[in-house]
Amino acid sequence: MYILDSSNYRVVRWLSGEPLGFTVAAGHGYGSTLDKIGTSYAIYLDNHSNIYISEYSNHRVTKWFNGNHTAGVLIAGNNMAGSTAYQLNSPWGIYVDANYTLYIVDYGNHRIQKWIAAAATTTTIPPSTQPLNQTCSTAAWNSTIKIVAGTTSSWGTASNLLNTPHDVTFDGYGNMYVVDYGNHRIQRFPSGSTSSTSGVTVAGFSTSGGSGYSQLLYPTSMFIDRNETMYILDSSNYRVVRWLSGEPLGFTVAAGHGYGSTLDKIGTTFAIYLDNHSNIYISDYSNHRVTKWFNGNHTAGVLIAGNNVAGSTPYQLNSPWGLYVDANYTLYIADYGNHRIQKWIADAVNATTIAGVSTVAGSWSYQLHYPTAITFDQVVRWLSGEPLGFTVAAGHGYGSTLDKIGTSYAIYLDNHSNIYISEYSNHRVTKWFNGNHTAGVLIAGNNVAGSTPYQLNSPWGIYVDANYTLYIADYGNHRIQKWIAGAVNATTVAGVSGVAGSWSYELHYPTAITFDQYNYMYIMDSGNNRIQRWWSGFTHGVTVASASLYNPRGMAFDTSGNLVIADESYHRIVLFPVSCRE
Repeated sequence: MYILDSSNYRVVRWLSGEPLGFTVAAGHGYGSTLDKIGTSYAIYLDNHSNIYISEYSNHRVTKWFNGNHTAGVLIAGNNMAGSTAYQLNSPWGIYVDANYTLYIVDYGNHRIQKWIAAAATTTTIPPSTQPLNQTCSTAAWNSTIKIVAGTTSSWGTASNLLNTPHDVTFDGYGNMYVVDYGNHRIQRFPSGSTSSTSGVTVAGFSTSGGSGYSQLLYPTSMFIDRNETMYILDSSNYRVVRWLSGEPLGFTVAAGHGYGSTLDKIGTTFAIYLDNHSNIYISDYSNHRVTKWFNGNHTAGVLIAGNNVAGSTPYQLNSPWGLYVDANYTLYIADYGNHRIQKWIADAVNATTIAGVSTVAGSWSYQLHYPTAITFDQVVRWLSGEPLGFTVAAGHGYGSTLDKIGTSYAIYLDNHSNIYISEYSNHRVTKWFNGNHTAGVLIAGNNVAGSTPYQLNSPWGIYVDANYTLYIADYGNHRIQKWIAGAVNATTVAGVSGVAGSWSYELHYPTAITFDQYNYMYIMDSGNNRIQRWWSGFTHGVTVASASLYNPRGMAFDTSGNLVIADESYHRIVLFPVSCRE
């Protein structure tokens, strides 16, 4: 628990069930210097356990980095009450999202402020949206259609009609956005709309079209981010426009220099994609290429696929249409004129055809005929329901060289799809970069069993956090090792090195490790048939689950927070139900 102890002007961290708490932020009395806090009513903890304090009387928000309670850092406000974009007036509640964007209840100004990390000013905005759910792995779709916008064979400018719609997308609230090409506008329809539902025009306020800030001219595609900001491919103005929902004007964020084939221009275009850094990808149909426009630069794009000449070789495209960019910045292109889908790895010279037969149109299951759009539900190494899987790491037999692995009991996949293998018999952990199964890289241990800070002894379970810090269940040493990326030595964060035991500060052959969203570490203490919860910096753990188990090995949280255990020698899976105290 992190408690804002307001009249002691401090934040206290308190382990549930313990008699004492410890100051982790402030605690130096009342004041406006950065080592002190004023009257405060709200705190927030991010995923790195940094603490944000909303200081009502100091009209600011300060950030206290994990492990430092000497002084905070000013991240919002300027210590003076005010209503300008860089000021706050008696702030109260706060929230920090995954991008460290800060949302502040600016109590005295009667507004909600959004403060982007490292920004000097804020914007008053509506609430951010959440992504839609993925489809289930066994999804099937009924062939009976339901009209959710527009009327069959009827076109017009009325709010319930469309004119040659080109694209559709959804925000996190389930609202549907239609690119109404012939009416030069974007229409928003609520969830559950029908053919009689009137849409709301959210961009493009002249049905005759134009090039002004409030106008669009034959838009063909759009992308909407988590904050409901729209990115619109304004095709006949040869630009991409960013439009904040509810605003009367949009602003050019890519191209906008007219029609052409130089990299400061675009040609006829039908699709865009926005990555998680707000870089814009444009599928340039008439220039037979895809260009990338970095966030903040609309002067010129960068050529990332195709060579400006129509063709069917692996480095060419022919009238590309739809596109998709995954978390590794791999580009998937609906290569319309070649009747194929091309996969283009970031910075690669050539693409690989992953669907369709190049230049051959057809209706067989292995063929495509002028594909125009592409999307994904999820990317996996073994597609659910398929009979075959493909090797993505090792596969060269048993051994201790870096192209091989030994006896191994655990892997971990980071958010770039790099694979970490805990090699029990080689006393090491290797990292296999995404796309390379030729050889791994040694990142922990030295191939020799030992108990020094740079060695491991029969490692088992592993966990990698968002900073690529590695946590290892060092089975033979009865300890958990924390290995910061690039470090030579590890730090013992749980257990006593080389000592097996059942006291709360000891472990006995740990086999698995995981974390919850509050940064608690959970250890499968196999030899003691228990699960220990351990807080960072503490010298002992707390037993949260124990039972009659027989060589328990793996564990995980299910979606409800229940602990699920693979109980090896009893040949069963055991679930410990979660309960949340009031």
